[in-house]
Amino acid sequence: MTSEVVIMNRNAMAMAADSAVTVGNIKTYTGVNKLFYISNNPPIGIMIFGSADFENIPMETLIKEFKRKTDFDKIDDIESIKNEFLIFLAKNTPTTDMQKQIKNNLVLFNKIIKPTIRDMDSKSFEEFVISNGKTTLPDFLHDISEINNYEYDFADIIPDEIDEAKHDILTMSLKNIFLDFLTSLNTGVVIAGFSEQDMFPSCIQFKMHFNYNGEIKISNYDSLINYKGNAVIPFAQKDVIKTFMTGIDDGMKNLIEFNFYQTISEYLIQLKRNISYDDEIDKKSLNKIEIKIDKFLNNCQSLSLDFMKNIETLEEKFSAPIVNSIGALPKNELGNMAESLIHSTSLKRKVSNDLESVGGDIDVAIISKSDGFIWKKKKGYFKYDLNPQISET
Repeated sequence: MTSEVVIMNRNAMAMAADSAVTVGNIKTYTGVNKLFYISNNPPIGIMIFGSADFENIPMETLIKEFKRKTDFDKIDDIESIKNEFLIFLAKNTPTTDMQKQIKNNLVLFNKIIKPTIRDMDSKSFEEFVISNGKTTLPDFLHDISEINNYEYDFADIIPDEIDEAKHDILTMSLKNIFLDFLTSLNTGVVIAGFSEQDMFPSCIQFKMHFNYNGEIKISNYDSLINYKGNAVIPFAQKDVIKTFMTGIDDGMKNLIEFNFYQTISEYLIQLKRNISYDDEIDKKSLNKIEIKIDKFLNNCQSLSLDFMKNIETLEEKFSAPIVNSIGALPKNELGNMAESLIHSTSLKRKVSNDLESVGGDIDVAIISKSDGFIWKKKKGYFKYDLNPQISET
């Protein structure tokens, strides 16, 4: 796990990443490189999150080989660098054995889902599977035909007492849940900097999944190209940075939504119960009132959604002064802010009951059109003055 951030204004951008790696969700180590210098002409940096390997090759090795073998003088924009990077990976990593990938992950998937559904009755099982099976999947999964060889494995998860007429939709939903699980095992990539022809910074992010027949399959592609505004963009563990920006934690926001719904529903039910015992209300009027209350009860979900939209509006108002102030920050302060946000996430993990999955030294780079790629902070496991053969970039 990790925490990373990109902060941008029209003059420059800062990139920051922690150096913790989690092994088996039980132990963490620090000292891992996640932020890399790519080029100074044009000035470009790259960060990784999620899996530190791609096709069993360390991403650090792949990135440094890409940097060493690429002539950046012939690539003058960030989108072309992204394309060249994906082509390089496709040529220099082994093709994914999808049969093996699916088979191995089905074993892990069963270990996770079977304890979850073990004590569910038929109705609860159906609701759970169909609800979770509605997840939106990356388009490239439609190309992966190997998954069709495992229909029986998904059908085998369905309890015997479930009506056979429902098996097809449940099998399809279980397959979607598995594919969502499969694609959650990915390597996130952030490429940021200035294209040669642009005056303002750009940032591209995506997640890499497989080398499928010589093509790197990606999802969650997003970009800000030649961006003229201000932005704070967190990656991986975003919760603390989002809380700083919006004034409210996502977990707390979900609890507020749940409790608002519960409070409104319970109040209306209690109101209906109290009115039914009120002798001063005639039966005809009572029936009309109860119909009105039932109508409000049916609309509780809609009321809850409207309430949360108001919360989102308040979040935007809260974050606006912070975002606006970023436009006036000099380069050094952009770096300080990026580092502080990662420190805040690390501190939260340290003092909470969570695994300390964010920590260690923080690497910080500042990129500008005028000065190029500058390391503000960079850890090292050796002293550069003792190793003159190695460049600090």
